[in-house]
Amino acid sequence: MQERLFETLYSEWKEELGAPLYESRSLYIAVFSPDDHLLLANKSMMDLFRGEPSKSLQNPTLGKLRSMSFENVLVYEGYLTIGDNLNHFSSIQAKVFRKNDRLLIVGSVDVSLMAEQNDAMRRLNDEISNLQRQLMKEKIALEKTYDQLNLANANLKESNATKDKFLSIMAHDLKNPFSVLLGFSDILVDSFSEFDKEQIFQQIEIIHKTVHKTYQLLEDLLLWSRSQLGRIEFQPTNRNLDTICKDVALSLSEIADKKSIRLEVRVSPELEVWADENMLKTILRNLITNAIKFAWHDSFVTISADPGPQMVSVSISDHGVGIGFKQQEKIWKLSEQVSTAGTDKEDGSGLGLLLCKEFAEKQGGTIGVVSEPGNGSVFCFTVPKGKMV
Repeated sequence: MQERLFETLYSEWKEELGAPLYESRSLYIAVFSPDDHLLLANKSMMDLFRGEPSKSLQNPTLGKLRSMSFENVLVYEGYLTIGDNLNHFSSIQAKVFRKNDRLLIVGSVDVSLMAEQNDAMRRLNDEISNLQRQLMKEKIALEKTYDQLNLANANLKESNATKDKFLSIMAHDLKNPFSVLLGFSDILVDSFSEFDKEQIFQQIEIIHKTVHKTYQLLEDLLLWSRSQLGRIEFQPTNRNLDTICKDVALSLSEIADKKSIRLEVRVSPELEVWADENMLKTILRNLITNAIKFAWHDSFVTISADPGPQMVSVSISDHGVGIGFKQQEKIWKLSEQVSTAGTDKEDGSGLGLLLCKEFAEKQGGTIGVVSEPGNGSVFCFTVPKGKMV
């Protein structure tokens, strides 16, 4: 059968086999002369040679192949390494034949070896891909940890700054009023008989104002401390916004009257909001008090509301000193606040605005300010609309 196959191929398909044999990428053919010169080689074998063909056979070498004893035409069968001994070499499965001192090398790629190599390469690629994915996960985890550390560090700095500011308020804003109280009370005790009624009344009035201001500061401190500890219950219900705004405005009318400031409530009588009444009143009271504090004499403060699809936007606007752009971000942080005196030299701790921000956000809303120095301010916060009953 073999002889018949070769006879048929050589006699009938000689021309047709020539090109495929020469151009084959899996079959390697070379013939060396007795003096080791390359007589012929197909394209794939030429690609394996590096420099002089006779010196490209690395293992076994051409000299070793010639020295092998032979009893038949086949002198060697096995792997043949071709290339140079430094960087480029390949191994092929080959048979070497000797006839008339010529050497015929016929080699091919070991398919099973290629399959093993491909499997090994595939496994290596899979391992590399898995390693890349793992490295990417670890990189993301490290970046997340880094961000968390940065956030924790920023929060720690903020907490320390807040603590320092809080202690400053305790030491300064509480100490000063008590110094006033002690000073005027000592004067009254030591020199009461020397003063007439008008002088006594003036000093009692100063003591009275100082006590009220100190009491309000203590209330803000206690309320803010409770909010930081999470001890304030949140109990939202349907509330009439117009009624609440008018109640708070009425409670502050005496303060406004002293500066001839008119309080205007422009809220629809039917407008309902879903809010905790105490928190809502605290927000309104602080914002209206601030508006009065920084408004010009003989001006007005307006409380208005604009209902949206889900939230109601409540605005408190004044005509007064206003707030600079750089200061607008600082007013919401206790650690960065800079005290600004009102139009009658009123001072404050800044805790009121912090409470407004916390209570607005607690109810699912936001708070912000639009202001320009000399043209007044508009503080606006949102609160959910009332639920249908």
